[in-house]
Amino acid sequence: MGIPHLTAHLQSYGRPVQSSANEPLRDAVIVDGPALAYHVYYTPQATQRHPPPHPLRTALAHEYAGRTVVAWLDELQASGISIAQIYFDGALPTDKVPTRWKRLQASTDQWRTSYALHPDIGSWSLATPAHPVTGTPKACNKAPAFLIPAVVEALTTTPRYADITRVIPAEADLYCAERARDDDRGAIVLTADSDLLVHDLGPRGAVAFLPDLVFGRGAGHFRARPSVQLTLYHPTLIAERLKLDAADGLLSLAFEVQKYPTIPFRTAVRRAKLNAAARARVADAGFQSFVRGYRAAERYTLPAAPRLQAIFQRLDPRISELVCQQQHHHHHQHLSGGPVQSTTTTTPLLLHVYLPVLLDDPSRASAWQTGLSIRRLAYSVLLRESRDSCPDLDLREVSRHGARVAARSVPLLAHDDSVHDESIPHSIHALLSLHHDIQSRFPHLPNAHYYWVLVGVHAILSTAMQPPDRSPPRPTPTQLQSVLHLLRLLHALSYDDDDTNESTLGHLPVRASWSIVHLVARLQAALYSLRMLRQLLEVEMALHGHEQEQEQADGTPTATTATTATTATYAKLLDRLQSLPDLGTRLLDAAGDDDDGDDGSGPDWDSILGRRA
Repeated sequence: MGIPHLTAHLQSYGRPVQSSANEPLRDAVIVDGPALAYHVYYTPQATQRHPPPHPLRTALAHEYAGRTVVAWLDELQASGISIAQIYFDGALPTDKVPTRWKRLQASTDQWRTSYALHPDIGSWSLATPAHPVTGTPKACNKAPAFLIPAVVEALTTTPRYADITRVIPAEADLYCAERARDDDRGAIVLTADSDLLVHDLGPRGAVAFLPDLVFGRGAGHFRARPSVQLTLYHPTLIAERLKLDAADGLLSLAFEVQKYPTIPFRTAVRRAKLNAAARARVADAGFQSFVRGYRAAERYTLPAAPRLQAIFQRLDPRISELVCQQQHHHHHQHLSGGPVQSTTTTTPLLLHVYLPVLLDDPSRASAWQTGLSIRRLAYSVLLRESRDSCPDLDLREVSRHGARVAARSVPLLAHDDSVHDESIPHSIHALLSLHHDIQSRFPHLPNAHYYWVLVGVHAILSTAMQPPDRSPPRPTPTQLQSVLHLLRLLHALSYDDDDTNESTLGHLPVRASWSIVHLVARLQAALYSLRMLRQLLEVEMALHGHEQEQEQADGTPTATTATTATTATYAKLLDRLQSLPDLGTRLLDAAGDDDDGDDGSGPDWDSILGRRA
């Protein structure tokens, strides 16, 4: 998350280098994925493309994020840069928890400010006032809620980047540094985070900062091939020039700069030398704590299951973090010899899921209330066995509640039908029945993902799933009109006649209102909850398959009829969830339907839904 002023202090120690298709850079490049995603999104000139869409055009914004990162990487590689790996955070260390809370609260406050400044949201455009760097108004300088998952999705579905993109069970910094250190020829870490200067990159490792990159096509050559200029910082060489302790590298200097951010650079260097000598005699607890973040950073261990490892590479970071927490608990329970026998002598196990700030109406209850029953099912599937070994398990969602960010416990569902309405089988059956009923009623929808859009609409209109012994009720005329109104406005938010028209993308449809914005956010919450369910089902089935393989290898199979039935139910739901739309999918574009979409009008929802109304 960076050490303020450290990069500025070391700016004169950077070494400019040029790379082009004719004279490529020899060093391999490791990319800090989250830093790349935010840099490209907030710096449109990095790809010489128009600025991001209005943040409330959520589908366009997520599609733009993935597309522009791929284009940026293509330009980088065309400039002679060899990308060895792209790492994304799969879990953040516990010492970053206070910072995460502060950032969530700051994001909430920023969005509330935008709300206060734009009571008439239909007139809110990105035209003025402009942010000096990004070209967007400061009040709405907001990346889409699922920026990182959208970028991971785009990279892992792009063949040339799929094999080098990894979501890892730790902070990306750690793996970037290790990969650079393990490269005997030296490697460059591409980031925007000054923390990478402090990590041990090995004697030849270097850091290049994303904002310093300058793309070009050569001087005076009409057909010159692409090129890029980077500024390299070699921490080992910088420490040598400053005559800092070789074993510490830039650790002592970074510690002083963090502790005293306003002192002059020379003073920081002098203090680093003096205190390093003093620490050789007397241990400094504060410095040791600082060092652990770089030399002994937290990481999680996953089972050596190929299928799980493959799935983990494309998980959304918030979901991968929950998986890491669950596996950490499972691993320690295994080492301790089995499940907890008494809850009176143990500390309750706390797991947290950090939900991003959705662009909803901040004067109303959080849009995340929609889809809670789906997320509850998802958590229950993953944590079914963990709760057996730790009855005090407490899963908490961290999200906006009113004006503040707070953590709320999510009660997990029972394993079986002993509590009929509060069980995993009941909830799965209800969801499958709902999806089947919608398919039966509206067989003419042009895309399979439309059925999940209507499941999301159902989640908005109803407060609970229906009992499994009867189908969900048909919408009332009032509800149907609400659905039609919502679908039309959703289409207006996700469709443009000319996606290259900057003025069009920067405005909202004239019919937009905060009520509609809130409905869109609630639908987004419902669909993302289904996405969480799909990914956690994939993880659970991979874990179950790995356990079965181990039991067979040990000659101790424990599969029962009930276990087999549960696995079959999971597989059925997972198969149905494969038609969920991606984050960048324009939900209401009639892709492949020649009768709709080309003129911008979208599907004839009145006709489609009215056939069975």
